[in-house]
Amino acid sequence: REWLGRAAAAAHAWLLSARRVAATLMRVAAAAVSVWLLRLLKWDMDAEAAWPKIRGKKVLVFHKSDSVVHYEAASLHRALTRRPSSRVNSHADAGVGVADRPHVRA
Repeated sequence: REWLGRAAAAAHAWLLSARRVAATLMRVAAAAVSVWLLRLLKWDMDAEAAWPKIRGKKVLVFHKSDSVVHYEAASLHRALTRRPSSRVNSHADAGVGVADRPHVRA
């Protein structure tokens, strides 16, 4: 009888593990479908290309440890600091960058 209890416990643990794996796979699949759908709808914004079109002062708030937007993979701040044509003043401790492009004033 003891081995039967151990086998049942092992089967239960395996089932819980399989459910976790299935749930993770479902989340990954949902994310992939969401990205595909948004790109199909032409909702793939290039923030770096749009930045110069915004007139006047701009504020960019970011955090290098953001759990949603990965800084290295999708960083407008990083792209702007590499661009020689823009002036970026950043306060790294707060994770706030203020950038502006000079424009002609009347």
